[in-house]
Amino acid sequence: MNAIREQKEEAVKITVEYQCVHAGHEMQPGKLRIHQEDRRNLAALLKVGVPRAKIIENIQTKCPPTERLGLLTRKDLQNLSQSFKVDESVLHAEDAVSVDLQVKEMQRDSYPF
Repeated sequence: MNAIREQKEEAVKITVEYQCVHAGHEMQPGKLRIHQEDRRNLAALLKVGVPRAKIIENIQTKCPPTERLGLLTRKDLQNLSQSFKVDESVLHAEDAVSVDLQVKEMQRDSYPF
């Protein structure tokens, strides 16, 4: 915004030029917000226990990096978990089933060291 102020004797004249287009840098998809519908869909995946790495991998293969979802990060999913109050430690309401699911997940994701 450019503003020019001219003062002559007691009268004040102010001229303002408003630029409605954002300028200074290009639009960056990573700085954009994730759409509400996409947020709900991602939260639903987290609630049913889909691993974060799998969500990111699937999204990145389907969405180009020029779209916000194509730049999805683990931090985005962590923020969604907090926003939607997703408790990823509880995989099932029944304790026995939850423990069984956790063991299977650990076996599937285990890394030989």
